[in-house]
Amino acid sequence: MKAGRHALKSRALLRLIPGLHLRRAPGSFCAQKRKSLMLPPHRLRKAFVPTSVAVIGASNRKTSLGTSIWSGVANSGRLMEAYPVNPKYKYIGVTPCWSSLAELPVVPDLAVLALPSKHILESLGECAAKGVPFALLPPGDEDCTADRLWREQVLETARNLGIRLIGPESIGIMRPDIGLNVSYWPTLAKAGRVGLICQSGSVTASVLDYAERHHIGFSSVITSGHESDITVSEMVDFLATDPATGIIALHIETLRHPRAFYSAIRAASRSKPVVILKAASANASRLISARSSLATGEDTIFDALVRRAGAVRCALLEEFLATIEAFAAEKFPRLPARIAMIANGLGFASLSADVADYCALELAQPRADSQQLLAKLIGSPLALTNPVDLGVTASTKQFCAALKILLDDPRTDGVLLSMSPSNGEDPHEAARMIAEASRSSFKPVITSWGGRDVAFESDT
Repeated sequence: MKAGRHALKSRALLRLIPGLHLRRAPGSFCAQKRKSLMLPPHRLRKAFVPTSVAVIGASNRKTSLGTSIWSGVANSGRLMEAYPVNPKYKYIGVTPCWSSLAELPVVPDLAVLALPSKHILESLGECAAKGVPFALLPPGDEDCTADRLWREQVLETARNLGIRLIGPESIGIMRPDIGLNVSYWPTLAKAGRVGLICQSGSVTASVLDYAERHHIGFSSVITSGHESDITVSEMVDFLATDPATGIIALHIETLRHPRAFYSAIRAASRSKPVVILKAASANASRLISARSSLATGEDTIFDALVRRAGAVRCALLEEFLATIEAFAAEKFPRLPARIAMIANGLGFASLSADVADYCALELAQPRADSQQLLAKLIGSPLALTNPVDLGVTASTKQFCAALKILLDDPRTDGVLLSMSPSNGEDPHEAARMIAEASRSSFKPVITSWGGRDVAFESDT
């Protein structure tokens, strides 16, 4: 696991442990993955893992709506067929361009309607005539896409035609494991186990930027937009059954279907961690309601709903990012978790104890042989307490030795390591050594680095 920069992250992550519904033994995720592989394909799989995509309105004009999306689609992997559709072009780049959807040699799984709003209804009719099951509506004319009556007209038309919609105002989707990039982002995210769903394109961009710098990979990236048809709840349900997804990360601005949402996250959290970011302040709620014409609902009710479902709520973007990073390691403690804490100095040790109280954590009680090893390592009987204070002069080697002792102890289910700057210690090397020591165990290790941003930036 990467090194964390602030104590806030440690507190946020440890607060998650008591509420997790995950109670599987180490390695049993493989059994869950095998079970997922035996399930029939999800009804939305062609929408989020399409094997063929048509971009209606694809263009090579810089100011065109379809230029950015076609650029991403055209550079997608070989596991997907891509077709630009625009009667104005014979070629877009080196790719032959089709004058109409009807001329395509295949029925695309997904059509992207990169068109002005006035042409959307006509294009939906063409999709229905071809038999296209799913359509993605990217941002278009703001006056129309923000208008509820227009969205309702589009939805009614799509339903009558038997087409499911992503959006409108969806920035797009990614499926990195097959090289799929149907979005406005020029580069494809790294493949991994995190399934990301965001209602906001700006939050999605922030998460992807953080993930690129911290080597976090994604199974899917989905921006839901206004959710006129396919809802966040259905997207969560898809990721819950997706064998490529190990963690579900979700950003919510407005809760449109509370009961369906609760059912979806409750079912998903029984097999995978579900992490949710939602603005909580009254000012944020008023802003969202004014911009979207949708009520945001009572925050206390939403909080209770999330806790009861067994999901994890984050109040800050930084907390959300750190939680995704921690869960991406897919090291989950046995529950109820017994946490050991290590620090270099009484100040950090006492702050760690406060974190345990705040998060209602059970502190581990190491076995007698572990206590003897710790006492020998430190040369003081004070080592028998938890948090373990290694002293202000503790070296990285001592941290690693104490970490190994506690990880090897069957009475410890996870470790919080808090390290303040130490004279003569290279923070990059310290981060590398501690990360290496933690990799030998299936137990989670959360690190808090005091005052050393360079440790946070380390590639370990």
